[in-house]
This record gives sequence, structure tokens and C-alpha cells, in this order.
Amino acid sequence: MYFFYYVPVGIDAETRRFPVMTVFFSVLCTAVFFLNKYFPYATPFDFNNLIYYPGFSGWPAAVAAAFLHFGYLHLIGNLVYLLLFGWYLEDRMGTVSFTIMVLGAALLGNLAQGWYNINVLNVNMGIIGLPSSLPS
Repeated sequence: MYFFYYVPVGIDAETRRFPVMTVFFSVLCTAVFFLNKYFPYATPFDFNNLIYYPGFSGWPAAVAAAFLHFGYLHLIGNLVYLLLFGWYLEDRMGTVSFTIMVLGAALLGNLAQGWYNINVLNVNMGIIGLPSSLPS
């Protein structure tokens, strides 16, 4: 593995196929970020409905919140790791298994963070990566 300071930039492994879902998730994250940031009223849905609020939102919001990002550094940081490791994981695991793993990790990660926020931190804020406030 190659690093630029602490950021991984390459892996010494060969891939056998193109990572369809890795690219799809990367494009989806980028498109949702730019639509939310620059064109929030031009879309047929409200991005605030995609934020996961522990105790108020269901599991679809917990999965959808994984594709929301707070700022450019949050988006770029996640995309570096998704593209670098997702490329090879999808090749080794297969497209269907990789997709199930990514969506399952998004669901379980947000549910665990929601539980931690409520039970340990005693805060009830929306989850998209960095906390946002609850709607009034």
C-alpha cells in the first residue's frame, strides 16, 4: 500500500473487473452533495428527510444518511477511502456481496451512532457525519 503522509493513495493488487457499485456509490454521494448544496429546491424531495434522527427516523433514513456529506473535506475524505478500498473489495467479494456489505454497514453504523448519541452523550441530533440539529 502506498501512502501520502497518512492518506492511502494506492494498493499493489490486480483487479479482474470494473467496480460498478463502487463507482455508482461515489457518483451518488457526489451528486447528492452538489444537489443538496447548490440546487436544494430544484429536486422533487427534501434533503432534510434523508437525515437520520435516532428515535424519530426509520431504517431507510439510516441508510440514506450515509450518502449525505457535511462539507467538501467530509465528501473527499470518504471518497478517497471508498474508491481506494471499495475498488478492491468489490473485486474480491463480488458486486452483490459488496453492495449488501456497504448498505448494511451504513445501516448498522448509523443505528450504533444514534444509540451512542442518545444513551452515552445524551444528545438527540441528526446524523449525516457531522451532527445537525433536530427540526423544531
